Amino acid sequence: MTGFRDAPQAIATDGQTTTLLRKRAAFEQLPTVSVAADNIISAVKSESRVDVEAPLSSLRMFNTGRITRGSGGVDVEKRAFYQLCDRMRFAVPSEARPESFGRYLASCPPEMRAIHFNHWAAQAEDKPVVLRTRNGSETRGVFAAVTPGYTAYDVDSVTSVIADTLSTEDCRVEGSYTGYGLNFRALWMTDVQPRQGDIFKSGVEIKTSDQGGGSILVRAVVMRATCSNMDLVSKRVVEFVRRTHRGDVNEIRDTLAEGIGIVRDRTSGFFDLYGRATQTTVGQTEDDIKAMFARFVANKIDVRGQQRKVEPVLALPNVRRQTLADYMFQAWKQEPGYTQADLYNAVTRTAHEQEWVRVDMRDELESQADRVLMMELD
Repeated sequence: MTGFRDAPQAIATDGQTTTLLRKRAAFEQLPTVSVAADNIISAVKSESRVDVEAPLSSLRMFNTGRITRGSGGVDVEKRAFYQLCDRMRFAVPSEARPESFGRYLASCPPEMRAIHFNHWAAQAEDKPVVLRTRNGSETRGVFAAVTPGYTAYDVDSVTSVIADTLSTEDCRVEGSYTGYGLNFRALWMTDVQPRQGDIFKSGVEIKTSDQGGGSILVRAVVMRATCSNMDLVSKRVVEFVRRTHRGDVNEIRDTLAEGIGIVRDRTSGFFDLYGRATQTTVGQTEDDIKAMFARFVANKIDVRGQQRKVEPVLALPNVRRQTLADYMFQAWKQEPGYTQADLYNAVTRTAHEQEWVRVDMRDELESQADRVLMMELD
């Protein structure tokens, strides 16, 4: 007997016994957004969550590991126990405090754990803590301990926004409700057999945690086949939204919905552009490819013998145009090809593999790469 209650079993929505969605048929077997969302929302609703605010110093622990505010008691899940200990660890003198106070107490037998917990909780400041509780298979328990400033915009609320935004889209879902948070990926998949290096899936990735340990994330994700049978893939993501669990719930919902909509618009029609690009030949020699990259970074063009200023297709602050063109050519040489899609792949490879001065330069070049697909190059 450990004195801790286990988290609910994770609700998987991706049929994790499958390998890597090798064929379109396997992809079609994945759940739609509506089906996946219904399953996740139902799982969270069944927990009947209730948040209870109490002074940390008022909490006590029974020898069984259950905690109480004076009457009754509830179980506590291990992650929530770590959070409680983290909030009261400053009552422990630094010279006597283990490196991980919560993990140390969790390793103790429940009776000894209770002695330590009750002593140090009584010494803690009277700052309030919010105990996030839910029903388990047999008993009710605490699954998180957060500050009063935490805004509870939970997995079911996030999933509801996803369903409202994406339920009419022809995409499929990978992901799961983990018992503590959400890892949800709505994907579109090409109907065309990809070559090695081709992108064959793209979509919207949404992540969140209900324990106060992270932000709500909305990302665009693309997957490339790194071998011809699609057994191996590489994944790239671009973050669009990072929203903390703070402030008005309506603002959180609107930010989330807007972010999902932006990524949806960018990814749902992506394969039409990419498919066309794989059929568009842009040259036959390395010099032709160098000329293409020079064209992408040029800020002047020749019009009837006159130089006219233009906005470069690709540009980064504090990076010389020729330097950027050279970076892209070197990336292209790692996966050479003479289609418009090969140029796009070289730009995204440059964005992710080049060592930039600032991380946001990678995201900036990644976001500009779509311009290469939209250009008329044939």
